[in-house]
Amino acid sequence: EKELLSLLRFESNGYAKWDAAQRLVLHCLETCFKTPKNQWQVPHALLEAYQHILADHSLDDALQALLLTPPSFEEISTHLSMIDVDAIEAARDFFSIELGKHLFEPLLTLYERLWQQEDHSMHAAAYGARKLRNLCLKLLMKAHEEKILGKCLEQFNSARTMTDKITSFAALVNSKQPPIRQQ
Repeated sequence: EKELLSLLRFESNGYAKWDAAQRLVLHCLETCFKTPKNQWQVPHALLEAYQHILADHSLDDALQALLLTPPSFEEISTHLSMIDVDAIEAARDFFSIELGKHLFEPLLTLYERLWQQEDHSMHAAAYGARKLRNLCLKLLMKAHEEKILGKCLEQFNSARTMTDKITSFAALVNSKQPPIRQQ
């Protein structure tokens, strides 16, 4: 695990970084499946590695977004002998909440910077920036919906790209507040 953490933090090859991130999160989630839900935790060293990723300005936005995205349901299920859909989704959700809580301030700063820089262009760098910004919004909403709801509504109401509209819509639909979901 130490080697994977080193790869995630310091490797220059994007694929090797991404593979290390996926393997570390899979290991974390597999540990969750073996313990009672009230004992689930994300290792501090993994959260610190993610903080390093978020602060690494040498990475392009698209790669940062990929590195911060937990493995998909399908990816996780290929590593399990028995598939419990609810447990997989609960563990993925738990991971996203914990990551969002730990990285809340840097995620918020990054989200705001990327939102201010948004020019609605249709090129690779703009796609990568939108992907990262929308991932920040998802993690922020998971961590502290009550603090971010205004920003999510603002993005939904002023979105000029389908990506921004769909991301904010999905976050609003999954809101813990019934009045928001019903709007």
